[in-house]
Amino acid sequence: MSNSPLPRIYLSGNTAEAYELSAKVADVHVFDGLPPDQLEAEIRKLEDLGERRSHPLHLGLRLSVLARESEAEARADAAHFPGQPVVGSYAKISGLLADYVKAGIGSFILAASPHLEEAYRVGEHVLPAVRRLITPSGRDAA
Repeated sequence: MSNSPLPRIYLSGNTAEAYELSAKVADVHVFDGLPPDQLEAEIRKLEDLGERRSHPLHLGLRLSVLARESEAEARADAAHFPGQPVVGSYAKISGLLADYVKAGIGSFILAASPHLEEAYRVGEHVLPAVRRLITPSGRDAA
């Protein structure tokens, strides 16, 4: 027998049945991009269902982003890539992701187009800012 840990089970869905299943068997429940204030109510529903779990249920969020230096640049580029639900400056996107962390989200599945270029922008500009916003000292976390 291997000493390898079991893979984490990620489930998603926004129905009562999906929440019940996640509360029973999932390691992580993944929400789709709701505003943080609406997400908090959904998190409470899951927490109520998972009170008797033997291990914690972690929370994740699936979100498409398009981040640029300024809000105007982000809006202009969004016209070339339709379907981006969250568009804004690096500061705006960083603040939004930090708000999600404060609401209880511990994992993010971020998507963007164009994939490679946006991954670099998010990795270089957004994630370090999020880490500064959510760490008590305000310094970059490892």
